[in-house]
Amino acid sequence: NLEESEQNLLMSIIMDTYSRIFTRMQNESLDEATKHRLAHVQEHLKKLQENYFPGKSAELKTYAEMLWAIKENDPMIQRKALFELKRVYREATQMRNLKNKDRRRRQAKSIKRQK
Repeated sequence: NLEESEQNLLMSIIMDTYSRIFTRMQNESLDEATKHRLAHVQEHLKKLQENYFPGKSAELKTYAEMLWAIKENDPMIQRKALFELKRVYREATQMRNLKNKDRRRRQAKSIKRQK
């Protein structure tokens, strides 16, 4: 049930992960033919990602990794989280409200079409 922008971001991250796996395989391989085939696959992945999933996915992935790396038991991090909670909560609530508003609009349009 992901929206298109979410699907694009997720697919871009998945493709980036495959690219990193194939790069490692290519670097570790001793067989030149295998290296060449992996380079060819990498080239196709890169073209696909550039053409179909442009945008800030690499930046978002890096940001997500930074968030996942946060040490929750660090007192400094905990204080900062408490300080920022009100702002983050407000932003999340606004995003939810916008999403619900769009959903209500789509529902209203579909009801009008049915009549």
